Amino acid sequence: MHLLENGKITKSKSKKLGESNIDLFLDTTIQLERKLSKTQELKKLQETFKEANRVLTSTYVKMEYRRSLVQDWVYIYNVLSEVENFGDLLLRINALTPYSQRRINRMIGSLAQFFREGISIITESLGKELIEISLHYFRLIIEFSMEDFDDSVSFIINETDCYNAKVSPSLRENKFDNHTVHCKPSDIKCRIIEFFKKNIDEFKIIYEKLLCLPSLDNEQERMKGILEKALKYPQNMADYRNCWRCADSIIAVECPQEAILYTTNEKHFNPICEKIGKRLQTFRY
Repeated sequence: MHLLENGKITKSKSKKLGESNIDLFLDTTIQLERKLSKTQELKKLQETFKEANRVLTSTYVKMEYRRSLVQDWVYIYNVLSEVENFGDLLLRINALTPYSQRRINRMIGSLAQFFREGISIITESLGKELIEISLHYFRLIIEFSMEDFDDSVSFIINETDCYNAKVSPSLRENKFDNHTVHCKPSDIKCRIIEFFKKNIDEFKIIYEKLLCLPSLDNEQERMKGILEKALKYPQNMADYRNCWRCADSIIAVECPQEAILYTTNEKHFNPICEKIGKRLQTFRY
């Protein structure tokens, strides 16, 4: 197994990506890092991409990108369209669950603490002007978010034909709508069942690996239970809740055999990729 350390392959005898003619498959975490990383981390990612023969990703990853990062951008924009100042925005964020707060605050970054400490000065001196500037900033990000996903990507794999990856957020009056279709077996808009059946042997191997792991976190437990049922009744994968909760196994399976899966989520992908014979690289800060 190859691991990335500071953007480089750590195995001593490994060649650089470009010299080895290796394709790099970006999972959702890497696509998020491309938009959220600080300058130094982003530089490491870009250097790694340059070493690859091709940079790949998939429509399934694009769906996850849309319902996570893009959805958070939409949330901030829509709240900004309702409030008078950043103090109100921060109060709305503080009312979210801890998990949602962490997601939103990462995008606001260092500005979040700055606004909390100097909110009275900000609102008195800039007030609505700051809100308007921020709205313009997030509007541009959201409008080009789905196109930006494709930046530096050589090819987007479309094994699942995910419908939600084909639709962009739409601005309706003064708010964005990022509604995603909740697929059900009675109304299928993709090829997830065909994909699952085609690769059912690999999904079975992943399920058996999860059975053998000494301890599983909540995400892994849910995925194990869903795979157990889907192996008997593949049509269960057409339920969006099952599909989304099996994201790690779906992404690992759709990564081409000759490519290396690039992720920050080594904990979940390491046992899966090792068992189905896929190579893995982990991006570390």
